[in-house]
Amino acid sequence: MSPTDTHLVVGMTTNLLSIRHQAARKRDLTTFPLLPSLPQRGTYRYFVRGRNSKPKQEDVVVEVRRRRHLKLYEEHLKKFNYRKALDAALTHKGKNRFDIVYDVLQELARRDGLVIALSKRSEEELHPVLKFLTNRLLHPQRCRFLIDVANIVTDLYGSVVCSSKSTRAMYALLKVKLDREVQFQKQAMQLLGLLDTILLGASKRSPSSEIPNMPPHAL
Repeated sequence: MSPTDTHLVVGMTTNLLSIRHQAARKRDLTTFPLLPSLPQRGTYRYFVRGRNSKPKQEDVVVEVRRRRHLKLYEEHLKKFNYRKALDAALTHKGKNRFDIVYDVLQELARRDGLVIALSKRSEEELHPVLKFLTNRLLHPQRCRFLIDVANIVTDLYGSVVCSSKSTRAMYALLKVKLDREVQFQKQAMQLLGLLDTILLGASKRSPSSEIPNMPPHAL
């Protein structure tokens, strides 16, 4: 049998060879329709393929999630370069620069890398940190954490403050702001104690003492 099933060869006992031939069947185009030829790459047909295609009801749209571009300080945090991360946050340009520096400081504290990021800094590298603390130390919602950061900076560089005139001036400005805040807190505590005294005295008053006794004929 030939590979195309068109020829059959049979050997007879009489030493004769019988060859049968069968014509090839015509393809039924209704059952097996011809597929359209695919466009070749680089042609106009290949470029405009699928232009007239319309989505079907059962089609599913696959959402492509793009990778978020990391900021420079985020890349340094990802690589555990704590000093570079803090420097990148301090030099970041934008309206939310102070918020970014605060968030980076908190992240460093969470990772126990705050001392690593603040230590072994030169005078030029220390000034942006002091400037940030001077400007944002008395923020009502953030002063508690920033005071801890200022204490760490003082412990690390307190012995070398007097060696530089500019650094000593920045520390002096920071001290003035701290003294004002301490004085304000003392006055606030005194006012709070006075209010507690007034409220306590008002609560001890009986309701009858607030209304004077009137004679029966006045009723």
